[in-house]
Amino acid sequence: MEIVMIIILSQNNNGKSINIDFGTSAADGAVPPAITQRAEGNNYIQFTDKGVGQDGWSYLPETVLDGDKIIFEEDFMSGDTAKDTPLFRIFDSNNANPDNTYTTAKDGRVFEVMTVEGGTLKLNDYFSMGASATKPKDTQISGFSFSPNKWYSLKLEYTKSDNKVKVYTKEADSSDYTLRGTVTLGSGTKKIDEVPQLLPTKVQCSTRGSSANSLGIDNITVGVQGGSEVPEVTPTVQPASEFMYTLNSIAEAENGININLTKNKEGIGSNVIIAAAYDRETGALTAVETSDITMNVGDSSNIFVPLAVSETNEIKVFVWNSTDGIEPLSKSISK
Repeated sequence: MEIVMIIILSQNNNGKSINIDFGTSAADGAVPPAITQRAEGNNYIQFTDKGVGQDGWSYLPETVLDGDKIIFEEDFMSGDTAKDTPLFRIFDSNNANPDNTYTTAKDGRVFEVMTVEGGTLKLNDYFSMGASATKPKDTQISGFSFSPNKWYSLKLEYTKSDNKVKVYTKEADSSDYTLRGTVTLGSGTKKIDEVPQLLPTKVQCSTRGSSANSLGIDNITVGVQGGSEVPEVTPTVQPASEFMYTLNSIAEAENGININLTKNKEGIGSNVIIAAAYDRETGALTAVETSDITMNVGDSSNIFVPLAVSETNEIKVFVWNSTDGIEPLSKSISK
């Protein structure tokens, strides 16, 4: 359980959680989502779909994603090259409905990137008409194909000023993305004169649900640039005083690190501080350590955590109510 939440929350500095959706519980012999090793010390979420209901992850920010540019990014590994696996589906329930989009769904879906038979990708634009009045226009993403059981990275950039979506891909061990295509939402036949500037309310990735398949997911990032004052890796930021603890600094110490923190408000029982070390080149999780916290409101203290680190590591630290409750009680900090 500790490793699950570190994978998720390390990409989500405001402490908001990403939901793991398990839709195949009705299937005979259903396999729940699991944490699997991508490499030694590097974990990912594995979804094994039996073909009855979709499994995956979803993120519902407390406030809409509002900025000049919104970025969606993840690593994926598909067990096959079949069609219709939605690697990213973006929703705006305030600005999209069947009256202005080409779908019967009433969940506010606006665009998505899905797999195409043979290991390629397409972008579906719900503001433009596709093969019928209930289907979105799809645009093939050129210059990219994927193989089964191999890791790739996918990044989408939505710019609000021009309603464009840029699609980038790379092999997961490469350092640089390649731009594969740009789609302007509503550039085809549409129901409205002007497509609204989007303020996404939900982000989702899932297996197909229609046939058995597996999907590995890692390094999920949802970020906002410009507009709201928000770091890239987090859709919204609470003022530090709204959390129970404020993490002030990380300092290296003999055989570990010292973490300075302040307790802002009262809570029940002791809490736990989590420190994780990541390889700066690969992003692999290399070490995790925890330490219990018992402090009075208003106090600042140095907590020692015996985390093994080197110059090649990035350190991320955050506070939970417990390793079982996994309720975030601070913003994370990094060094």
